[in-house]
Amino acid sequence: MTDALLLDARGRRLRTALAAVLVRAEAPELRLIHDWLDTWSGIGLIVVGMSHQGFTVSLGEHGVGRWIAVFFHGRSGPEPIAAAGTAQEPTPWRAVQRAAWATLRSRDDRGQRATSEAARPEQKG
Repeated sequence: MTDALLLDARGRRLRTALAAVLVRAEAPELRLIHDWLDTWSGIGLIVVGMSHQGFTVSLGEHGVGRWIAVFFHGRSGPEPIAAAGTAQEPTPWRAVQRAAWATLRSRDDRGQRATSEAARPEQKG
């Protein structure tokens, strides 16, 4: 697996927090996660965490009570900028949480494909 597809320890903790906040249950422990991340400061924590993983974000309200968050990968120049994960939700924090989750899941999927392809024996033609 290439280093670009691996999550560091900070990225793994971010993925764990996002998984917990996206669970649809009413457990008291999950309420603590929502109190922490369902806020503007929670958005900032997620954005900073995603930045450490190499992503930038665009967040906007689209006039019909819907927020759209898009995480981008790439820094322009020789590295093209591409959308890595998007979400549209009724609250800004939910949009950021779901877009970050989609981005990290996509990265996990690419990493697993790279690992399985590297494990395949080379075929001689």
